[in-house]
Amino acid sequence: MDSCLSIRIAYYTGWLMPEMEGISKEVFTLAKHFNSTIIGISNLQKTKIDFKNRIFGFSTKWYYCARTLSFLMSKMHTINHIYDSLDNWIYLSSIFSKRTILTGVVGNGSLPLRYYQRLQYVIVDSEEQRKQLIQKGLAEEKVKVIYPGIDLEPFLKISLPKYEKPFRVLFASSPPTVEELESRGVVDLLEAAKKLPDVEFIFLWRPWGDSFGRVVQLINKSNLKNVVLIREKVRDMRKFFERCHVAVAPFKRNGGKSCPTFIIEALASGRPVIVGAGVGIGNLIQDFNVGLSYEERDLTDKIKILRDNWENFAFRTKDFAREFFSIEKFVNSYQQLYTQLL
Repeated sequence: MDSCLSIRIAYYTGWLMPEMEGISKEVFTLAKHFNSTIIGISNLQKTKIDFKNRIFGFSTKWYYCARTLSFLMSKMHTINHIYDSLDNWIYLSSIFSKRTILTGVVGNGSLPLRYYQRLQYVIVDSEEQRKQLIQKGLAEEKVKVIYPGIDLEPFLKISLPKYEKPFRVLFASSPPTVEELESRGVVDLLEAAKKLPDVEFIFLWRPWGDSFGRVVQLINKSNLKNVVLIREKVRDMRKFFERCHVAVAPFKRNGGKSCPTFIIEALASGRPVIVGAGVGIGNLIQDFNVGLSYEERDLTDKIKILRDNWENFAFRTKDFAREFFSIEKFVNSYQQLYTQLL
């Protein structure tokens, strides 16, 4: 680690909210271990200027200022690390430093290939994403997989729940817009709730965006008494994992984060998971028998399988989380990558 402490690393990301947002949490975790500056640009971001801690946040309304700042910062740092979407054109069109890498945790790499070819490395958090980028034309040696790391200890301490009714399913990745309800899998979840009235579905909804009202309408229209909708800023997920048996991220392809933070937290809490085709670690989850992955139209069946075989899936989840998603492995992997760039 010492070899990296003397160099300056700039992180370029979206919304600066590590208490509640997964991508931001990963960036701030890395920043703690290196001599770093953080720049965040998002439509949700309020202007933030913190010279002491070298943290700068801007709304996308300040688009030209944000691009200019990104360009200037890239000239002042040894390594530039874009940590956001594979399709973040603002950063990819503003930063031209030789030692630039991209960690793409959402998106599908839809920009012209030249934007990725000039990067030193493109990092993704699943083998599925890596295969997709290589198929688009990126060289195999340029694309690497590094799984995200979180502080697992608070979740590992959570005991397994007693198997008692009702069986509870947790969803904690609310989309900000109505247009994203379908791709995030919310419609599939509500359909499953109709078919499984004896199962309780807990939806955690962030208090921003325009999607909440529409979800309320859909729940009331179908008179879903088994859906509990909670709208609040949740800074500690543990109380919800303690209540639930299973966590679900029913994302369709390109519908959300490839490796959702709350799914990792659920696994560390001893809860099996169900993930849609848009979650890149679905095959890994199935291979280790800590949950199920599904394509279209069979979410209800997957919930039934986990309900009826819950203990068989639950007993390995904590070990799985330790093996793949520890902070130590996460930071060490990037430290090795940064060293290669010097």
